[in-house]
Amino acid sequence: MSSDRCYHCQSSILSGVHIEQVIDGQGRFFCCHGCQQVSQLIHHHQLETYYTQRDATPQKVESIDRTQFLDFDIPEIQSEFVTFHPSIDEKTQASTTLSLFNIHCTACAWLIERYINTLKGIVDVQVNLTTARAHLRWQYGDILLSEILYQFAALGYPAKPFDQIEEEQINLKQSKAMLIRLGIAALASMQVMMIAIALYFLPDQSDAFHTYLRYVSLIFATPVLLYAAWPFYLNAYRALQFRQLNMDVPISLALLLAYIASAYATFTQSGEVYFESIAMFVFFLLLGRFLEQKARYQAAAQTSQLMTRMPKKARCKDGTFRLVHQLAPQDIVVVKPGERITADGIIVCGQSDVDQSILTGEPTRFLCAEGDTLYAGSTNGQGYLEIKVERPYTQWQINQIQQIQQQAQQRKSNQLRQADIIARYFVAAVLAIALFAFIFWSYQSDIDSAIWITLAILVATCPCALALAAPTALTCAQSQMQRLGLLVKHQQAVETLSQVDCWLMDKTGTLTQGEMQLESLNILDSRYSEDEVLNLIANLESHSQHPIATAFSQVQRSESQFEQPTIHPSQGISGLLHGQCWRFGHGTWLRQFVTASLNTSQLHLCCDAKLIASVTLCDPLRAGAQTFIHELKQQSRYMQIISGDHISQVEKIAKQLGISRYQGSCTPTQKLEQLQQLSTSYITAMIGDGINDAPVLAGAHLSFAMAAGTELSQQQADIIVLNTDLSAIAHAVQLAKRTQRIMRQNTAWAIGYNLTVLPLAFMGLLAPYIAVIGMSASSLLVLMNSLRLLRAKQLTQPIKAASLCPASLS
Repeated sequence: MSSDRCYHCQSSILSGVHIEQVIDGQGRFFCCHGCQQVSQLIHHHQLETYYTQRDATPQKVESIDRTQFLDFDIPEIQSEFVTFHPSIDEKTQASTTLSLFNIHCTACAWLIERYINTLKGIVDVQVNLTTARAHLRWQYGDILLSEILYQFAALGYPAKPFDQIEEEQINLKQSKAMLIRLGIAALASMQVMMIAIALYFLPDQSDAFHTYLRYVSLIFATPVLLYAAWPFYLNAYRALQFRQLNMDVPISLALLLAYIASAYATFTQSGEVYFESIAMFVFFLLLGRFLEQKARYQAAAQTSQLMTRMPKKARCKDGTFRLVHQLAPQDIVVVKPGERITADGIIVCGQSDVDQSILTGEPTRFLCAEGDTLYAGSTNGQGYLEIKVERPYTQWQINQIQQIQQQAQQRKSNQLRQADIIARYFVAAVLAIALFAFIFWSYQSDIDSAIWITLAILVATCPCALALAAPTALTCAQSQMQRLGLLVKHQQAVETLSQVDCWLMDKTGTLTQGEMQLESLNILDSRYSEDEVLNLIANLESHSQHPIATAFSQVQRSESQFEQPTIHPSQGISGLLHGQCWRFGHGTWLRQFVTASLNTSQLHLCCDAKLIASVTLCDPLRAGAQTFIHELKQQSRYMQIISGDHISQVEKIAKQLGISRYQGSCTPTQKLEQLQQLSTSYITAMIGDGINDAPVLAGAHLSFAMAAGTELSQQQADIIVLNTDLSAIAHAVQLAKRTQRIMRQNTAWAIGYNLTVLPLAFMGLLAPYIAVIGMSASSLLVLMNSLRLLRAKQLTQPIKAASLCPASLS
């Protein structure tokens, strides 16, 4: 390594600076102590592979002061961008999304992930090179956020909390820059094409005039080559530094060869010029990428604009306005008719109809009143509402959805990884064929023909369509699933969903609403009326938190002061009233107190030894459960209910839904064992909602967690069901299979197109400008085919809600 270049950042070392470190037995020289420190970190953690993998040199590292990050440890500041999660080991975990700086290539992402994951207390870090963002999760209390940010900076990649508004400004700036480049290419193309017409179709003009027109074409083509096409060179340069090939390598090579050949022909006044092909080539390429950018934005619009639909300020009850991220629990906000709801909270005054489709995908409005929970981003109807903020800003449902969507973009599916590999090898093959064609036609014809044919091959066979075949379809599918009320946590889930042939599901809270309701009441003592019996039961159950108590929570009860209320776990509840002992519970428990015959499948109310009434409760099916099961029966080989509830209750639901396989009284271990047996023969999917479902959710090939379920079950799941209508899952299965068909169509078209145009270009039957149009049209065709997924209206028909207010992500 030369001593005049920094070993780490490759910057020139200033005269008089001598910073040397012996690494692997060799003296390494650095431009500053910051680069020396980073290099020491890399070698200390045995991450030297970074230096052989990187495709761009990092920026010079400045000295880092730890104190500049201390403010990020202040709880009030963290509340704006840090989310807290309970974990299995009862330690609190925290997560956030960071914007990264100085990140250039896959080696940078690799280095960050490898190094940060070695820090004590780090649970996981995932870097998205495309968005220059990192999703970070750590054990809160084991390591400070300021220390993590310091380690990012010390490694040479400063990080700060992700800001949606700032991100939008960056995207807008990039779009404007692309439009400027596109405009320059368009104007130059028009001028050069007019000159080309004069050159080709006015052969009687003098040599001096032809030379003049060539020089004018050169002048117009130069800014196109040097400015409009600059992103292609930059991407190609980075790839070649990394000793890899991407689709910009043949594009850059074609442009530079055509320009050099044309400039040589202009200066020597011999041979052909290709300035019009250069200008048109760049114009169509930029146009294709601009349209691709717009198409991807359209596909991800619902995802990316979630936070933009949120009001920036909230109207407080005292008449003042506050930024929404500054709201704290117990604050009271006011929402007028037609306004967006500004915080997750509980209604303390007023009632209204509320549209929560932005979060759940359900277009049906919910009638909400005092005591009901509402979520930020929803739209208020005709009523006036006062809402008490329930939890900090980072724990609001809309923020959690946004965070999960960002995580989903970090992880590539198997199909995307395979497409990247194929595209890389495809580029190498194209370059080899182009080189062979140039040599072959140089001997068979002349240099001009060889250059023309080589350019056509390099342009026509660009693997853009192949590279777009999978990601555009998956992006559209994720956006459409969001409209269905399904939050996909990673793209691999879409691929797996299309292959599932075994469905396992919990009962309570999954197939059913998880809320007990009164089905029938049989009065056995004529001294009591129905209202009196319900009043007695409701007053007894008011002392219990059992799900059975929810069936009587809406009873309008008068005061009956039970003394010594006692809960008998798994049996019932008892209390004293006017010297008499009242009991309400299962028949198996009450048999010891009364002489009457008791139905063990019912609940009974007794006064001392006298049977007063018998009650039958039910847990209603979720909306769409019948449709969901019917659709899955047509597509799956195996279906089973595995529940911890009593077998009699499981059997009742199974018969209602027409499911022949079911198990009751299952422990989490038994559920997992059943799943493992089936996983050897089937692609399994599990749907659950409780803590006891977390192990089997983690073990299935694909898992769904209900939004009303526990946070632990949602952490283990691949897809979170925000929609209360189960038919959304059946629609998602259809969508996943349609996505796979479109991906196969895209891939077949991309491969078929290249196999068709390659021999035509090799034989000299394809002009370069025709090759440009064909290549751009091929990419756009793949994009338009993928966008058909967004127009699948049959998958997003309005669906009826099963409850007034869907529960939030815990």
